[in-house]
Amino acid sequence: DYVFMEFGRYEVDHDGFGGYQPLRGAFDGRYKMVINLMTSDELYDLQEEPQEMKNLINEPGYDEIRKRLHEAILNHMYNTRDWK
Repeated sequence: DYVFMEFGRYEVDHDGFGGYQPLRGAFDGRYKMVINLMTSDELYDLQEEPQEMKNLINEPGYDEIRKRLHEAILNHMYNTRDWK
């Protein structure tokens, strides 16, 4: 089971992205993944590091977790007709 989150805001172009900033995420009880469509994605192990200071998205050994959470987010977006 997952808890899903979505967030979006419009912002002034201070960082070169500007406009609408969409985020989508999933939490499985331990790992939290956030898809940032304008920047890099994020993956955190909240059991080991609840402060979310170390992004594990590109760390070796997290490929399967990253793929599983990413697929869960995309399936949730499809099932809820997100961004259509």
